[in-house]
Formats: sequence, structure tokens, C-alpha cells
Amino acid sequence: MQSGQAQVFTSVGLTPANASLLTGDTLSLTAVAQHQNGVPMAGLPAPNFISSNAAVAVVSAAGTFAYHCEPHPSMRAQVVVQ
Repeated sequence: MQSGQAQVFTSVGLTPANASLLTGDTLSLTAVAQHQNGVPMAGLPAPNFISSNAAVAVVSAAGTFAYHCEPHPSMRAQVVVQ
């Protein structure tokens, strides 16, 4: 991004976008606001999500599992369970 260029919010990404963990580990995801170059926006806190219907997945076998956000299909990530 060029010096002095304004940041324009364009998307929300998940961090970590890709994770590797062992069976039984726990993973927490964070939503991150990104500007027009796909880079996290400086100075903005991560959004807080409040849901009475939180999603929890328990994986009991090794593998690579892709997932996405239902209302925001561009928010994609994967988890590798070893």
C-alpha cells in the first residue's frame, strides 16, 4: 500500500486461515478486517461475534477439513488434524 493511501475495508478473513493440530486439541478462530490489498487493517480491533448457536466440531480422525462461514462464503479456511 502506498504511503498516504487510505485503507478501504473490503473483506473479513479468518485467522488462522490454515491450522494444524493434534486430535483432541482446541482451535479458536478470529475474524480480521482486511483492506483493499487483502491485508489486515491497522488500528481496528477484531470483531466480536455473539451467538447463542455456536458451532463446535469434534474431529476424531486425522485429515484435512475445509470450512466456510455460511453468511460470508468468501471466509474460508482449513484445519489439518494429525
